[in-house]
Amino acid sequence: LQHYFIQSNLSIYGPCCCECSAMSKTVSQVTKDSLLPPNLPDKGKQAALMRNCCYIVAAVILADDKVLLIQEAKSSCRGQWYLPAGRVEPGETLCGAVVREVVEEAGLQLTPTSVICVDGDAPGWMRVSFSGDVTGGTLKTQPDKESLQAQWFPVADVLGLLVDLRAKDILPLIKEAVRQKEVNFTGIKRHIAPYQRSNEAEAS
Repeated sequence: LQHYFIQSNLSIYGPCCCECSAMSKTVSQVTKDSLLPPNLPDKGKQAALMRNCCYIVAAVILADDKVLLIQEAKSSCRGQWYLPAGRVEPGETLCGAVVREVVEEAGLQLTPTSVICVDGDAPGWMRVSFSGDVTGGTLKTQPDKESLQAQWFPVADVLGLLVDLRAKDILPLIKEAVRQKEVNFTGIKRHIAPYQRSNEAEAS
């Protein structure tokens, strides 16, 4: 997972206080150990993409006290609302995956700006949730296999469960994105690009 962060060249806010699940964890430093799943149930077995672990990305996009949701097209949850999210495909960076998911499910171009939370059920799946800015595209209104449509909802309505959500696990993510936006974490951003250059310098 660390490889995907480095290749994505993104910034990580810290600390994250997400409550998503028992496996939610704080992203407070960029080190080799901090981005690996803790307490793997099978000792000696690390999460490995395409073998025993699926990496998932999600996007929490806020604008004018509203949050972007997509309406699910899958038969199991058709018509319900959720964050733009999906699996990372082989060869993709995390940023590339979340940008693709937002285009496919919401019709918008996203520039990821920060990581809100890393959670999961190791080693089965790991989810990295991003915040970001919309830089283009057109809000999706026509259904396809990816989603039925996308829509902006007032954050208060979503948190108040006035929207038919596919799952409530996105509520802590939205709360954390709102908190980060309100507090302004500019002073404690941690840039991965310098970390990568430092490693390359040590290797040489």
